[in-house]
Amino acid sequence: MTSGTTAPARAEPGRARELDSPAEPGPTWRDTVASEWAKLISLRSNVTTMVVSVLVGLVLAALLAVLVGATWPHWDQAGRDDFDPVLFPLTAGILPGVLMIGLSVRAVTGEYGSGMMRLTLTATPRRDRLLAAKAVVVTGANLLVGTVVTIGGVLLAQVVFAAYDLPTARLGDPDTVRALLAGSALSPLFALIGLAIAVVVRGAAASVIAVLGLVFAPAVVGSVLPDWWQRNIVAWMPGPASDALTIAPLDVETDYLAVGPALVAVALWVALPLAAALLALNRRDA
Repeated sequence: MTSGTTAPARAEPGRARELDSPAEPGPTWRDTVASEWAKLISLRSNVTTMVVSVLVGLVLAALLAVLVGATWPHWDQAGRDDFDPVLFPLTAGILPGVLMIGLSVRAVTGEYGSGMMRLTLTATPRRDRLLAAKAVVVTGANLLVGTVVTIGGVLLAQVVFAAYDLPTARLGDPDTVRALLAGSALSPLFALIGLAIAVVVRGAAASVIAVLGLVFAPAVVGSVLPDWWQRNIVAWMPGPASDALTIAPLDVETDYLAVGPALVAVALWVALPLAAALLALNRRDA
């Protein structure tokens, strides 16, 4: 004889635990940044690049200062009048900057090349958060290296200049302080552009070449262009715009943008490539 009521179905143990337990939360912003930083410094090549960049920048600043001191007796009066003890060591940051551009590009292309990007996007489905975290990590690494190279290189050069009894910088001078602080703060500029280009093209060589074109083309090509092009086109490129914020008061013979337009130019050179990178990241598979 059967009962008039139906016995409740027995839930599978695994299914019961799944229904009872709340959904696991996704990674937080802090988790994503920590993960990206761990990936960056876990590679020995990246740490080596950062250390080498600092050493190269400091050594070049010292060598440039020694070169100036050794050749100073042969300088004409016009050259001595134009000499600035801050501008010379600042040029030592170019090569470390190139090395850090390569590191920043590899932060993206390395994951695409190894296939790790699929795992990264699985762990962090929000692609805007992932790109922002990579940008923060790249900015932090470049700020660290750029600040040491900029300030350390200038200070080291002053010691060498003093040993040769050459003019030295007044470190409390507002123009010197501006050059050091702005130079340090703007050190991630080309690295962020490289990061964005790497997301779009997914190739290390093409990304580095594109960024180096932005670094060196204004100096190589801009000088032979008509004045209108130099004032209205070349001056808005990322290098000249950042120079307007850094060394314009020290280099009075060159026409730079005013501070306001220079800030706008730098902001656009960061924001637009990153926006294009986010668009490409959202539209394509890993």
